[in-house]
Amino acid sequence: TPQLSSCAPGMLGVVGALVASATGGNVLPVTKDPVEIAPGVFMPRVNLGTCCGSSPKVGLAPWLSVGGTGIDTAMDYNDQRDIAAVLAATKVNRSTLFITTKIPPTDACSNASVANVLRLIQYDLTQLNMSYVDLVLLHAPCPDNASAIAVWHGMELAVKMNLTRSIGVSNFNASNLAGLVGGNISIPPSVNQCYMAPGQQYDATAFDYSHQKGILYQSFGTMKGCPFTNPNFIKIAGTHNVTVAQVCMRWVLQKGAILAVGTGSSNATAKAYAKEDLDVFGFNLTEAEMNVISPPLTSAPTQPTLPPTPPPTPVTPIPVEIAPGVYMPRVNLGTCCDSDPKVGVAPWLSAGGVGIDTAWGYNDQTDIAAALAQAKANRTNLFITTKIPPSRVCGDPSVANVLDYINQDLSQLGMEYLDLVLLHAPCNDDATNVAVWKAMEIAVKKNLTRSIGVSNFEYMQLVGLMTGNISIPPSVNQCYMPPGELVDPAGYAYCVEKGIVYESYDAIKGCQFSDPHMQQIAALNNVTVAQVCLRWVLQRGAILAVGTGSSPSDATTYAKENLDVFGFSLSPANMSYINSLPTPKHPQPSPSKSNSLNGVLAGILFALAAAVVLLLVFCKCGKRGPPSMYTAV
Repeated sequence: TPQLSSCAPGMLGVVGALVASATGGNVLPVTKDPVEIAPGVFMPRVNLGTCCGSSPKVGLAPWLSVGGTGIDTAMDYNDQRDIAAVLAATKVNRSTLFITTKIPPTDACSNASVANVLRLIQYDLTQLNMSYVDLVLLHAPCPDNASAIAVWHGMELAVKMNLTRSIGVSNFNASNLAGLVGGNISIPPSVNQCYMAPGQQYDATAFDYSHQKGILYQSFGTMKGCPFTNPNFIKIAGTHNVTVAQVCMRWVLQKGAILAVGTGSSNATAKAYAKEDLDVFGFNLTEAEMNVISPPLTSAPTQPTLPPTPPPTPVTPIPVEIAPGVYMPRVNLGTCCDSDPKVGVAPWLSAGGVGIDTAWGYNDQTDIAAALAQAKANRTNLFITTKIPPSRVCGDPSVANVLDYINQDLSQLGMEYLDLVLLHAPCNDDATNVAVWKAMEIAVKKNLTRSIGVSNFEYMQLVGLMTGNISIPPSVNQCYMPPGELVDPAGYAYCVEKGIVYESYDAIKGCQFSDPHMQQIAALNNVTVAQVCLRWVLQRGAILAVGTGSSPSDATTYAKENLDVFGFSLSPANMSYINSLPTPKHPQPSPSKSNSLNGVLAGILFALAAAVVLLLVFCKCGKRGPPSMYTAV
């Protein structure tokens, strides 16, 4: 496993000596002194979280009035203008505050260019009416390490440009962290903000890995997981003359983490909660009390056993039943990124393809509608998948808002119903995922879509959703799945176990075209290496979303190639070899699927565009606007 290089001297100040292992133990008394998370950057141990049920319009002024200085927000929360308004009204000194914001992975990972990452951060600064923030987090992991590292490079440049004083991550597990810090990065993550509640309600492996590598662990959701009626917690609170809430927060601090905690949405209680949240430094839990709250682990939590590779029985082109009476093609046209529907839809249909995969965030649905109209395609013959953006529905998981984004997709596509709607990436916590899901269930009942599923959900996020009070289980989980070692084997196994169809994207970008053995396998089967990679996905029991590029001269050929993967079968030996290949860290498109001259020209154009954007940023020329995908809202 890649390891993080040593942190700068004094990176974590006193907290470095106060770390408790997730498997048990206690820590020394915790002071209220801020923690040094980066050279010269000191972060409060208790910060006001403005997500979900904690309204900054209600809670921020009381927070400031009782001495709170840390404020935690995110682009996804859609509350940054409210924060700016309250700060202006209270005339607070900016230099006394510590402002954390988070950029959304759905917007950053899909376009991990430096220019786009800087644009997202600048958008937050504009909304907050600030020239800098103190900490920027990547709100959740990207689908692959290469994208996370690319986003991180943009965040590192934001530090050098003084747009933020420090950078970190959120919702990263140990594998995500290892992939990031093992990459070619210059600035290690300062913070990993994750769900953490008393007991074993947190990712112990990520917790220990973060502390081992000098990454400060920050808790959110502690109050949601606090057992207020538990007699043991009530007794401990009485012993110290504090509330159960304060016991739960103190437990986090003594585990060696810091807090993001809300004050609710009631004017009547906001100030009292603010005082309560900040008054957690006058007592110390004993080791016995810590062990009552969080008994030491005797063994690691179990995860489902990875199922073996299915035998090489023929995989037919017969669609898969993903929900009662809903049949999905095994190979679908993905329209993201470098797969242009204006070029690829018509050849796809002419080659016999019927599945088309789009998303609200791709901004290509009117192009799809136009191509379908031009081809006079029969809607009943098609299978249309779309994805709704977490950056728009997680901050407001109300039924009205979720249905609005599904209806936006229907309007753009010129359709009355969809075949499958996916939540494009997980929300910040299980409760919000479940809330969004319940609204998606209503979309099924209203016949806006025939089925629903998720995308980029890992094992624990799937468990959190499936164990929520939901009525319709996810039909599909669409994830990055290139040939080789599985990116999320536990998540894959869980989907198999629960009957959730696993759908691969970017199998071609992760295809090992230059591997001599892959070339030999392709030659023996009289197919291309691309077809070997696609067939591998199918024989693993998954289905596909795969593009046809952006070149009219290639689209027809690639469409036929992508659909012609049912006439051969990979042997057990060949499957085992491909299974053992390392997952590509830097996925590249197939050499056979890229024109060298077009690639050079595209690279030159991209470099010029990026240079112009960066020049504008450095020169502060003109007025920067929000990211383009937000202009449609």
